[in-house]
Amino acid sequence: MSILSLSCAWRNLVLANYRIDPKVLAPYLPTHTALDLYQGECLISIVGFLFLDVKVLGIPWPFHQKFEEFNLRFYVTHQHGKEIRRGVVFLSEFVPNYGFTLMANVFAREKYRKYPMRHAIQANEEQVSAAYDFQVDGRWNSLSAVAEATEYKIIPGSLEDFIAEHYYGYNKWYGNRTLELQLKRPAWKYQKLLSFKVDCKFEDSIPRNLSPSFMKSPIRCNL
Repeated sequence: MSILSLSCAWRNLVLANYRIDPKVLAPYLPTHTALDLYQGECLISIVGFLFLDVKVLGIPWPFHQKFEEFNLRFYVTHQHGKEIRRGVVFLSEFVPNYGFTLMANVFAREKYRKYPMRHAIQANEEQVSAAYDFQVDGRWNSLSAVAEATEYKIIPGSLEDFIAEHYYGYNKWYGNRTLELQLKRPAWKYQKLLSFKVDCKFEDSIPRNLSPSFMKSPIRCNL
């Protein structure tokens, strides 16, 4: 297994979580990984956030210190000796710049595509809202949420705990190998959701054999 270290800051994350048939994700599993289930259910997530302070092998990536990202991901485990590492596999990732797209796709075999993107963050003493949009063929796709301003500690065993406690990324690598990326970050907190909206046409931006029908089975949106 090849290893690449990545450090960054993610801010104002919005995650919309859906049930999906495990058989649909089986072809995308990297070698040495297995699906990670939440209370027996397989989940897939749409995620929007601000990407800050990107470092690869400890080196800041110039001109890429603040930008939007929108991704589609699912959850896996990897047995490393006696340790079970919990991670994610990205099916699609969108950013607004070519530099990060080229770097990530060439050196980490990621699935980045460059699209026009925008975001809006608003906050007051009572509420915070975050919205992330990406444009494909002239159409703006969006993910947005409104939540309480107060931050809460994540409860062990909760859905928020399952989503947050994944500190590795796994990609299919050359020669039937798997690339492992370690994510270094503090423990997350969460904000109680008041409302959310997903308005995305994924047919032109996700793997062709992955139907967007999973969006009919929402679990919850997190912020």
